[in-house]
Amino acid sequence: LWSLIPGEDTVVRNPQYWMIKRVDLGYFPRGCSPWDKFMVGRYLSSNVLNETLHKMLVASTNWPAIGGLLGCVIYPLVASRELKLEVKHDQVELSITLFPVVEMEGKVLLAVPPEGLVENLWLESFYRVEVSRVKELDAGDSGVRQRCLRILNGVCRSHPSLHKLGGSPLTHLILHLSDTTSDWAEESLADRFQQVLEELVGYLEKGVLPSYFNPKINLFSELLEEEIDEMGFVLYRAMSEPELLLE
Repeated sequence: LWSLIPGEDTVVRNPQYWMIKRVDLGYFPRGCSPWDKFMVGRYLSSNVLNETLHKMLVASTNWPAIGGLLGCVIYPLVASRELKLEVKHDQVELSITLFPVVEMEGKVLLAVPPEGLVENLWLESFYRVEVSRVKELDAGDSGVRQRCLRILNGVCRSHPSLHKLGGSPLTHLILHLSDTTSDWAEESLADRFQQVLEELVGYLEKGVLPSYFNPKINLFSELLEEEIDEMGFVLYRAMSEPELLLE
């Protein structure tokens, strides 16, 4: 009863966002699918689904009781646009974001519409295939791609100018580099890390990091031009002054 509309054909012309269209309404009218209640026009609305689940999380779930059972404190963020839970246990604090997921036609789509007055769009996620591909490559040559990625993630997450470089773009960067560089042995970790920084600076200079799984997608598209420039400047300096990454 549903079909996918490619991202290039949506209102945002972004290949990473898809729309899910209700079809065959002549044969299967509204109400034949339990998901019809989340339609806007003829499309499954990520916004409506998120809003419905948000209300359930905030109003209909006994989080104090669940937290008490698990020995922690859990509460939903009422004002958040996303479905977020804050969890506190002893000295550990977690922020958990929940995403409704649609899987069809080999795609994994998350209910994460872009910012702005845009309805119904679904974000394609490559997380599963990213993780499995990196693990597969490391298993094949006893490589250190995962370790290199963890180091890079930790550096970017803690640096004020680099924190928007999330795990997904960095993973795709390492996958691209793996196509041209075969030596990922333990003793080459420092060289590979330096090479990853150099590659990242090159992509930032262009303002484009193609998705490894769909080159039409630019993984820097959500970043502002000034953010890209600042990241490139910081990383360029860090290649000769690595201590800058620890600021």
